[in-house]
Amino acid sequence: MNENNHRILAGEWFEKAGEDFEVAMHFFKERTFPAPICFHAHQAVGKYLKEVLVLHGKDIKDEFKTHNLIKLYEYANRLDSRIGKDVREGCFKLNH
Repeated sequence: MNENNHRILAGEWFEKAGEDFEVAMHFFKERTFPAPICFHAHQAVGKYLKEVLVLHGKDIKDEFKTHNLIKLYEYANRLDSRIGKDVREGCFKLNH
């Protein structure tokens, strides 16, 4: 896959993550359904981290097929150290 294809695929992951984030924020503002807030927040973070992996040319279908946010964070952080420790802490909270 060439660099342009990676950017297109990463953009798709970014859009999907944004949708999950918006749903989580909607429920958060309503303060009615805590389980969907956590679920969609977890989904959003996972997709944002997978976007980083895709941007760096990683094949997430085979190599990074996981929903473990800690593992995804560690993989993504190795490729882009700008991902802060606050993201890591959030991953720990959402993973449990």
